[in-house]
Amino acid sequence: MNVFKFFSLAIVVGVITSLTSVGALADSVEYTDFVADNNIDYINSVISNFEIDADMDNLYLTDEFDKYQFNINSTVDNCSTYFLIDDEDDQMIGQFEVYDNGHIIYSDVREMPFNRLYMSNKPFAYGYDEYGSLVIVSENDEEYTDTLFDFSDTDYTVKLAEPTYRVVIPNNVNAVTTTIANINLSVDHVHNVTIGGEGKCWAACVAMKANREANGYSGLTATSVNQMCITYGIGNSGNASSVGYLLNHLFNNQTITQVNSPMTAGDIYNALCASKTIYLAMFKPNVEVGHAVLIKGITVTNIGTTVRFEDPNYYPSSTSTRYDYNSNYGLTIPECMYKVFNLDYDDYTIWGHAFY
Repeated sequence: MNVFKFFSLAIVVGVITSLTSVGALADSVEYTDFVADNNIDYINSVISNFEIDADMDNLYLTDEFDKYQFNINSTVDNCSTYFLIDDEDDQMIGQFEVYDNGHIIYSDVREMPFNRLYMSNKPFAYGYDEYGSLVIVSENDEEYTDTLFDFSDTDYTVKLAEPTYRVVIPNNVNAVTTTIANINLSVDHVHNVTIGGEGKCWAACVAMKANREANGYSGLTATSVNQMCITYGIGNSGNASSVGYLLNHLFNNQTITQVNSPMTAGDIYNALCASKTIYLAMFKPNVEVGHAVLIKGITVTNIGTTVRFEDPNYYPSSTSTRYDYNSNYGLTIPECMYKVFNLDYDDYTIWGHAFY
């Protein structure tokens, strides 16, 4: 069965002709110039691309944390994780996952167990189970998330999160950064549920999109959307045909566009400018189970494209927005808008299908 998370993208092509090109950026913002030990420098170079509600003068990054794939008793080798500490308020506010290809995923964790563990001075480890659900565990296999995972045969190491590296934005970054496009839509979070052993992230994303944009609907949940599929006899696996049928029904046959290949930054921006969030189903190589997310925002600069999306697997709070940063290094401004957004979200690298 396919399980999904949402991710949405949109772009404006009409504005491109009025924009001027820029030259190559300073070497300090190109990810390929960095080795693993310099991930801190890389985060400092791009941190201004993310919406972080805190005083930058008081922020610190932790040492690197492993990201575990608990169900196969291993770590994710191509990802390095650092947590963001607000030293003035003495709380953990964010998480950076830095991938080997330069992608960065940023998550606000103020309302998550990460912050509670930090404030309680408890060590922890984190990762995912076989369903892609977040797992946070502390000493003595004490779990702080809503999965029921058996850690008896699992090797992992807990560690304390401590403010270690002061966040320092290089002087040249602000000078060379030009914002090309920026939009963010408000979305009320609907959380994923598990029914019959299957995650219903696809149903949560349909609910979020319909609650926001379909006439006559509000308060839909993943459970109620899943039941609709059963009632209509269209199957409840979250495949493209059933999701498309359901969206056309909920939107009363208004135009619903399906996209089966990666969208450009401009296409994502244009869809969002039309007040349409983007439902995205994505997959990992050689893995049948996928994830759905809802794309709700995008910022394009000459340094990189940052896509904001509501993830039903993360947490039901106002801080559930996650960001994926995709470098535009060396591109002109028009090229930035025409560039396809290369998906690399929690190792989901295959674009399945999108609806907006």
